[in-house]
Order: sequence, then structure tokens, then C-alpha cells
Amino acid sequence: MPTHASGGSAVMAPLDRAGPVAAERGRSFPTRRTPHREDARAALAGPHRSTSVLSMRVRTRVVWTTAAASSGTATLRCVPPCQPVPIRQDLQASAFTVAQGRAAGLTRFELEHPHLQRPFRGVRFVRDESADTFRARCLAALASVSATGNGDAVLSHLSAAHWWPVPIPTPLDGGPVDVAVRLPGRASRATGIRGHVLHDPRARVVMRQGMPMVDAGTLFCQLSAVLLVPDLVAVGDAMALTPAVRSWDDDRPWLTVEELADRVHGFRGRGKRRAVAALTLLRPGAESRPETLLRLRLGDASLPEPEVNGVVRDGVGRFVARCDLLDRQWRVVVEYDGDQHRTSRAQFEKDVRRLEELAALGWRVVRVLSRDLFVTPDLTVLRVATALRQGGWPPGSHREDACAAR
Repeated sequence: MPTHASGGSAVMAPLDRAGPVAAERGRSFPTRRTPHREDARAALAGPHRSTSVLSMRVRTRVVWTTAAASSGTATLRCVPPCQPVPIRQDLQASAFTVAQGRAAGLTRFELEHPHLQRPFRGVRFVRDESADTFRARCLAALASVSATGNGDAVLSHLSAAHWWPVPIPTPLDGGPVDVAVRLPGRASRATGIRGHVLHDPRARVVMRQGMPMVDAGTLFCQLSAVLLVPDLVAVGDAMALTPAVRSWDDDRPWLTVEELADRVHGFRGRGKRRAVAALTLLRPGAESRPETLLRLRLGDASLPEPEVNGVVRDGVGRFVARCDLLDRQWRVVVEYDGDQHRTSRAQFEKDVRRLEELAALGWRVVRVLSRDLFVTPDLTVLRVATALRQGGWPPGSHREDACAAR
């Protein structure tokens, strides 16, 4: 087909309107066949009509415009493929709906560009391989549910637990996003979203990590429907903890045990019995989920209840150590050693000096590793029971004896 150059574009000779190019007029194309922003706007401006075709030979985007239906001429513009779409800074920071994108000046072609991800129907966000994908999915889910007119959406249940954050058993990167709305809104049924409705009139909305989510008391009640009692106790311990050594980003305690009990007693949803059972087992002071689970495991074996994060001092009152679990009467210390005790040389050296001082003061120390707690818990209970007996504790529980028999 003969062509000649005109103003940087290739202007084609008159075409047969019944030919293959004319047949493409008005046709919509898949996402990866999206024109560049300026070309798309120029094609759609004024009385001009446009369509677009894909050059299979050079694999570039071609926009074809005609000034009039009877002109018989076509202008071809080659656009670099997969060129990022210019988007306002406020839209780049979070997910946005198609309506918000159109209001910001994006065309239909730009909203279908491969540079934008489409996690849910009617929602877009800028593709960024280095970004937190679960955060992006949460933002997109919030935008998607809010766009349906059901009211303001908030994160709830396991998704809110991830961002508060509170300790939960499994990661959530690949699971659905929990999103809740208030009555009279209805729970979302969109793919990838687990919808909920907030029935509790005392439920509040707070901002955490830049996202709206339910308050701590509401979250504890919601998690009682999906977590076992030991894991729920770990959540409550974490919420009510006042850190002994506070970091700049730790604003706990988020509520007191009394405030949590008040919320649980007024709770009427699924999991109420587990929430009440967990309340009786809360001991604020545990600084990690494994410490709470270890304490509960020892309690199940009817061993003496230890002091949580107790402080040991020497004869003149000098600080020696803060211990995870401590039995002062029988002078036994139980320490859970996480990965930081293994990977940090400074922590390792500190542990060695601390254990030497405790031994010199007559304390028996039982060190528990991850495998000891989660793979061989019965053997761990036996080790602690042995240390207690050596300190003078008279075993009187049939449960402890059964544990020793194993």
C-alpha cells in the first residue's frame, strides 16, 4: 500500500472503505493493545473518529484516525508498547475505581493499559513489582466494596489482624481479603473478597497503616469465630501488652484486660464461648505468641503457673535478667529462644552471660526452641516438670505423671 511522510506520521493513500482497515473501525481490543495517552486523546477529540489496530510485523501500537467519513485517508501513529500511563500522584498512592480514574482524565484505553492491575471488577492500581502485594490487594478490595454503594468499607477479621498487627497462625498473602460494611449494607460476594457486616453498634473504625479497619476490641471478638482458644489468648496478650522496651512504632497497650472483658461480655456473635474462655487465660506481659502458647501448654499439664516476664535481681537488688516464664518458689526459669537468639551474635553473647548469672544465683533454666514447642511439646513439659521437681516441687497431678510416662 503506497504511503508518503507527512508531519512525522505516515499518511496512507485513499483506502477502500470496505477493506480490512475500515472493518476495524469501532472495534474494541484486549488490554495489551492500548494506545498512548496523547494519541488516544487526539483520536477521540472533536469530530474525529478513531479506531486502532495492531501491526503484527513491528509489534507496535498503531492508532488510525480519519478527519471525516468521506476523506478516504488514514494517519498511522506508532506508539511504544507498554509505555506507563501518566497518572496523578494521589491515584498512584492507592487503588482507585474506574469512575475516579475517568474523573481524573484517564481515557477508557488508559484504564485498560497493562501498566494498571485489575484485582477486582471496576478497580485499578499501578503495577509495582517491588510493592507489598497484599497491601495493594487490601486497598483494592476497600475501593471495590466502597464503590458498590454499600457504605464505607473497612478491613476486618484476619486481614485487620495482619495490619494492626496481632499474631495469627498463618500468613495471609494469598488468601481473600476480609472487608466489612455497616448495616444496612450487604456483605460483598466479589471474587477474592470475604465480605462481612458489622452488627455490633460499639464497633469503631480506626486507621492503621494508612487503611481503615475495626478497633481492637471488635477485632478480638471477630477472631473468636476463626481462631482456636490458644491463638485467641495470644491475640489478647498482644493487645493488652505494655512493652518493657518500647520501640518508636509500638503504641501498645491498645486496650486493657478490663476493657476487653467488657467488649466480650456484650458480644453476641459466633465464637462467644471461645472469647469468654480466652479471657480467663489472658496474662498481659507475654511478648510473643510462642511465649503465650508455651505458658498455656505448661498450664494444660497442671504445672505451677509461672510469672510472665518476671525480673530476677541479685542479693543487693541489682538487675540480672527479665525472664519469659519464672517460678520464684521453685527457682525455675523457662526461656523461649526465637530465631534472633540464634542469628544475632550480640544476643547470643548476652544470653550466655545472663544464663551464667542465673545459674550462679541457683536458678534452673530450661531453654525451649521452636521445635521443642511445636513438634515435641510433651517432652518440653517433661523437662520443665523435672526442673521443678529438682527445685523441690511435689508433683501431685495425674496429668503431669501421664506426660512423664510418655
